Amino acid sequence: MRINESDRNDAVGPARIMRCGWDKEVRVKRLSCHETRAVLNGRALLVKIKRDLGNQMRGLLKNLGLIIGNAKGKVFSRRVEELVAGHPLLQQAVRPL
Repeated sequence: MRINESDRNDAVGPARIMRCGWDKEVRVKRLSCHETRAVLNGRALLVKIKRDLGNQMRGLLKNLGLIIGNAKGKVFSRRVEELVAGHPLLQQAVRPL
């Protein structure tokens, strides 16, 4: 909001905050907390990607009348392989997923 932007004027704001006591101490988390959070976020991302890929395959096959049904894990993969066995173009679309 100042008319003259300069390094000196920019330093006045934080200096005034420190003088008036409007600042407060900030707690910094340990490195192990950041590592744990990174592992949890990575796992959550992989779970989301797996779910999205499964839904994508279900959508591709459902448009052609091929319904996977209730299947998870290895059963899901086997069921998809069974459904696309007679369709070479579908195999090319689904196998990379």
